[in-house]
Amino acid sequence: MYNSKILTPESVIPEIRHANYMDVKPGTFWGPRRIGDFELILIVSGAFYYDVPQKNRLLLPPGNVLCIPPDELHTFGIEKTDGGKKNGTMSCIHLELMKNKSFLNGDYRLDPAPPYVTDIGQNHMLHELFRKLSATHDSYSRYRSGLEEVCAKEIWLRLAEYWTSDKNVRLSIRIKGIISFLEENYAENISRRDLSRKFNLAPEYINHIFRKETGTTPTDFIHSLRIREGCRLIQEDGMSIKEAAHLTGFCDEFYFSRIFKRIMKFPPSHICIRPRR
Repeated sequence: MYNSKILTPESVIPEIRHANYMDVKPGTFWGPRRIGDFELILIVSGAFYYDVPQKNRLLLPPGNVLCIPPDELHTFGIEKTDGGKKNGTMSCIHLELMKNKSFLNGDYRLDPAPPYVTDIGQNHMLHELFRKLSATHDSYSRYRSGLEEVCAKEIWLRLAEYWTSDKNVRLSIRIKGIISFLEENYAENISRRDLSRKFNLAPEYINHIFRKETGTTPTDFIHSLRIREGCRLIQEDGMSIKEAAHLTGFCDEFYFSRIFKRIMKFPPSHICIRPRR
């Protein structure tokens, strides 16, 4: 590894081997096993774990992203709680961080090296990116490979912000309150003036501080929440685009489709609908 190329977060060129977003029955596990590439696993719901021989078991609650390094003997699974029948949900990405190269073969090193666990909490952007990458991987887009690369790189960069930032760089209580309000009411017709009255702040100032702390505007944040839910309604519940648009607060399916394509980079008509069980 002495002559390995050092990759910073900005210089990675991800190559996606597999991506999914799936429900998992309690008691399901994989391993003991070794994998030949990196695997990122976002825990969406459920109590998962990661076991490595001679090391303490890692417990993985929702909002954790696990990074499994290549060639490490491990077991990954979801706890089987007493009487629990509710499935967990996770999103997995198998990838190399340099195209046509292998970390195992010593072709590159990562700086900073990713930790086992990154706690992203309810970071809506990262949750959305994992879902988007899975949908892109399942699509038949002519430019699927390029879209996967762009999406995976953004995931890596946003995770790297957690690895390199100071511990005290966190969302303020005020912004957390605004985010909670938007998450609970995203299907309603919320304007900046509504937020202004709710939080006793000038509309322009709300836009300024929200963008400063989250990197996006309240409007774009709402759109992302709506599209994420719309994608789920179409993919998992088999709803039509019109139905999904109505339930997520859009005035019609045409505006829904336009915003969907802007965020997801493909139209909602390309969503792969999961067969009902």
